[in-house]
Amino acid sequence: MQSLDDLSQFVITTPGDLVGCAGGGLWLCNEQGYFYLAEEKSLGFSTDIGFSKEDQFIRFLNEKQWVIDSCEFESNPEIYDEVGLTQWMENQHIWLIIPLLQQN
Repeated sequence: MQSLDDLSQFVITTPGDLVGCAGGGLWLCNEQGYFYLAEEKSLGFSTDIGFSKEDQFIRFLNEKQWVIDSCEFESNPEIYDEVGLTQWMENQHIWLIIPLLQQN
């Protein structure tokens, strides 16, 4: 890989290839603790969704470290009661949320 763009595309493409998905997005955290959409590939929708590191969604991903599957959410939404996933799961283009966490 020759650049950060190549790495970002690799990070999106590799999990997508494993599950047969042609698109995805990569949210990164800036120095202020804000997660923003840094790269996308055929995401299927436009978004300016961003999150503070204190956001309930980000805390949930950090604490649980679960892959979130939209089918599981539909059949067992109560396991996600502590975090508001409805805005994500209402979008038919999203079917997996995979947290990729950097360890210090």
